Amino acid sequence: MRKLFLLLMGVVFIATQAMAQRTVTGVVSDEKGNPVAKASVVVRGTTVGTTTKDDGTYSLVVPANAKALVFSAVDMSPVEVAIGNNSSVNATLKNEDKSLTEVVVTAFGIKKDKKTLGYGVSQINSTELNRARTPNITNAIGSKIAGIRVQGSGGSFTGSSIIIRGYTTFTGSNQPLFVVDGIPIDNGGGGTPLQNGPATSNRGIDLNQDDIESISVLKGPSAAVLYGSRASNGVILITTKKGKAGQKTAIEFSSNYSIETVNRMPDYQNDYAEGNNGVFSAVAQTSWGPKMGTTVTNAYNPATNTNNLTQVLQAYPNNVSDLFRNGTNFQNNVAFSGGSDRNSFRFSYGYLRSTGVLDNNTLIRHNFSINTMQKVNNYLTVTVAATYTNNFSKRSQQGNQLSNPLFRGWFTPRSYDLTGTPFEDAVGNQLYPLGEDNPYWTLKHNRYRDEINRLIGSVSMNFRLTKWLNFDYKIGTDVYSTFRHAYDQIGARGGANTTANGVGGVREVRNQYRALNHNAYFTAQKRIKAWSGSLIVGQEFQQIYSAGAQLDGKVSSSGILNSFPIQQPSAQLHLMDLAKQGW
Repeated sequence: MRKLFLLLMGVVFIATQAMAQRTVTGVVSDEKGNPVAKASVVVRGTTVGTTTKDDGTYSLVVPANAKALVFSAVDMSPVEVAIGNNSSVNATLKNEDKSLTEVVVTAFGIKKDKKTLGYGVSQINSTELNRARTPNITNAIGSKIAGIRVQGSGGSFTGSSIIIRGYTTFTGSNQPLFVVDGIPIDNGGGGTPLQNGPATSNRGIDLNQDDIESISVLKGPSAAVLYGSRASNGVILITTKKGKAGQKTAIEFSSNYSIETVNRMPDYQNDYAEGNNGVFSAVAQTSWGPKMGTTVTNAYNPATNTNNLTQVLQAYPNNVSDLFRNGTNFQNNVAFSGGSDRNSFRFSYGYLRSTGVLDNNTLIRHNFSINTMQKVNNYLTVTVAATYTNNFSKRSQQGNQLSNPLFRGWFTPRSYDLTGTPFEDAVGNQLYPLGEDNPYWTLKHNRYRDEINRLIGSVSMNFRLTKWLNFDYKIGTDVYSTFRHAYDQIGARGGANTTANGVGGVREVRNQYRALNHNAYFTAQKRIKAWSGSLIVGQEFQQIYSAGAQLDGKVSSSGILNSFPIQQPSAQLHLMDLAKQGW
């Protein structure tokens, strides 16, 4: 009897549930009557929903108290239709008219209509950015934005200086603040040395151009006010690519290969040999000696490493240009993206290999990136993004020193066969009659390499409190470690990396950087007839820690001499109230 009673109760419960629900069907089409596939159909105020088939039809079981259905699709304006007592509800979706307004990304990733802003903002999209792929993102924005000066030096993968609307200080940095998806990141480093060492890259080189959706440049103090004094030189806002809700799973692959060459060479004369005032000299760096075709008996002899060779002087027109080779830039990127009506994802891997126009100049970079979004309910959206970069490079000497192969190579006498004459003996000792390092010898023996491992990540939450009020919270980090190794061969005549000046030297450098940033703010946006305004109120907290150590080893008369300069760890704390904007 008890089992029969429970069975009857179950039947009554199922029947009651069936009476409390009903099935609604319909067709979703566009303005021309064409069916819209994969359109989202959701009961207003709930998570009950489905998507349309390829022919635009749908079937959805809705609760008895359902009032309306919300229809939406990618690049189309959403439509809400009342259900009433109907069992069939159709909807027509219109394409969004994006030509009426130009939306730009401003501080903290907030999107605004450009014509409503009271300050200068310029934006470039991924198509413009990747027309000619460069290893360093700072080189890619040159000549693309008005009012910005981009000036590079030191090679294709060293980076560029960015000046927005002129210099603001004579003593400090004039570089803008870099912000990725609302998180400030470090773009330090880089530059060409005045004396020792190679030209190094700014940390913008760690970013993969294929992962960038757009770049906005905040030019004036009003535009960058929400970032405080850090943004006194302007802000470079980078928005990364994300998956789209309702998008089918897609695979994107791109490959790019480019070749770079030296643009032009100096206009050399090839009538006079090495020497001065018409007199030949095997140790002269100038080419104003006797005329070509003259026979001399005191030319440099690499077999004896003395000036006792008899030869007829002739010009070697390519003795400088032969130093250079074609540089290459090879980039590959593969990305997987997709999503449903409530979530999206994008994962990508990028590989870059770039070589300079001088030997032993190579950059290899690996980028792994993931970006996911989950719409938990109608009020909360959570986004997680992370990028890991491994960056390795080899570089040659630069600066005003005798070990710089480019700087000293320009002065090679016209009658010296730089390419055809041996530059070292069997054990590696330098063979060169002039006072500086032979360009080929220093490229081979005075070496420098570095490796950087970096992680940039963030978690953000958006709470839609009302139609006009949102609350956003974001926490992110920028962490990297660098390893630098420099080696100066015994016999180097220039300063090279360590100012060894002939005795040889080794330098090891370690650096660590860690930044933690989190911000929380309310955004109110209200429109009253023809008037509209926005108000941002919140707080930002940032903590930065950095430390470094350097070890130099040189050879002295008594053996190895070591020095240990150590940079003390430093930490910065930054707490800032966000300013009011608009209204």
